Amino acid sequence: MRQAAFQLAERLNDSQVLNLLLDYAKGPEPRLAVEALECLGRLKSAAAVNGIISLLGSSKKKWQLVACCRALGMIAEPASIEPLAKILGRKGFFSRKRTAEVRATAIIALTQISHPQAAKVLAVYVDDRDPRVQEIARIHVRSGKSPADNSPVK
Repeated sequence: MRQAAFQLAERLNDSQVLNLLLDYAKGPEPRLAVEALECLGRLKSAAAVNGIISLLGSSKKKWQLVACCRALGMIAEPASIEPLAKILGRKGFFSRKRTAEVRATAIIALTQISHPQAAKVLAVYVDDRDPRVQEIARIHVRSGKSPADNSPVK
């Protein structure tokens, strides 16, 4: 039943649906929140980016942070580059929330954004202390293609 509701939400794809999905994404039920964020990612709506970034900044739950990074990567808007870079960074507001899994998801999300700034951020992490982050960054920097060209998930 829930899957059918999300499929309907994708077909409707209007501002009310986006707001409803963002409300579910902020909710206490992990499975529903993750599914709502996945739906937002599939919609690829630039209008949802600010709400997801806001959730990324306020959440302390690893599962929610990972889902936010994934959704931002799926939407692939340049406005997501800076918040994703902050997740990877060593200092700042977002850095206290970063775990290895959240950082790896953030760098994968950056590979999905076809923008010169995303490529610059990826280049910064070719020598990262986390081997997963380092490998993903190196693959995309060495390829010489724009980040989204080699994305593992589209």
